[in-house]
Amino acid sequence: MANLKTQFMGMELKNPVLAAAGPWTGSAEGLQAAIDAGAGAVLTETISQEVYPRLSPGFFHNGGAVYSTSLYSGLTLEQWESEFEQLRKGDCRLIATIRGATPSELAYVARKVERMGVDALQLDLYAPIGPVLLDLSNNAQQIVSLITAVKSEVALPLMVRLPHYVSDNKKFLRALEKAGADGICTIESIRGISGVDIENARPLIPTHCGYTGANVRPITLSAIAALSQNSDLPVSATGGFDGAENVIEALQLGAATVQFGSVLLTCGYGIITRTVQQLEDWMDRNGYRDTASLRGAALQYLHSYDELHDHWPRKG
Repeated sequence: MANLKTQFMGMELKNPVLAAAGPWTGSAEGLQAAIDAGAGAVLTETISQEVYPRLSPGFFHNGGAVYSTSLYSGLTLEQWESEFEQLRKGDCRLIATIRGATPSELAYVARKVERMGVDALQLDLYAPIGPVLLDLSNNAQQIVSLITAVKSEVALPLMVRLPHYVSDNKKFLRALEKAGADGICTIESIRGISGVDIENARPLIPTHCGYTGANVRPITLSAIAALSQNSDLPVSATGGFDGAENVIEALQLGAATVQFGSVLLTCGYGIITRTVQQLEDWMDRNGYRDTASLRGAALQYLHSYDELHDHWPRKG
């Protein structure tokens, strides 16, 4: 029988299938549902000192596309403490996603949630809608100051969530490593507009949205591969995953863990249970003893465009 135990940021997870940060993990009820479904770890919705009221409805689903107007948690730090007290974690790891506009604010939030008994942290730096905290492509030093502030105050592993477009920036990634980041999560949702009612000349949703769902998975897979080749930090992949086959794709491109997000709304938390079982069955059938032997197996066959241009067979 395949061993699904996974090493991630110094923690041992019982399997590599995680519940991503979002409204589906924005309460004890949602977190517990993911825990009970068998997730290796669960990530909270983004926790900050500010409370963000929810728009209703906050999600719109159209085929393989999901459009979100949800930003951060609507709960205070004190309310989150109450939510955590209700959890029965068992052998599941709890990762708090946190946000702060300044190093001191972020360190304060980190200290608070550490005392609440979480196992690790995810730093949420960027959202495609609402107030943008940082222009990630140009602010490596600011991100370093945020990471340093957190790592100097707490002893928890820290993962940084990044958008896809920094996955090839080796200088940027090295700066995160030197600052003490323990892992990377990618991708962030992408800014998008759901469409236009052309008869009435009105956008279908009257604002820009965070765009995710199965349609973004090729972007996520590309970012995973690039990060795995350009950084030594373990990668947790999120964005477009909805079953065992594409979890395997992510692992073979170098991801250590894979997160399920909006699919928990569209398919229910049971998708975690089914995926974990199907992953184990597939590994048994294909001779993979553990997730470590699966990780990165496809990378040796992935080439740069220049390599293909020089060596790929040409017609005629």
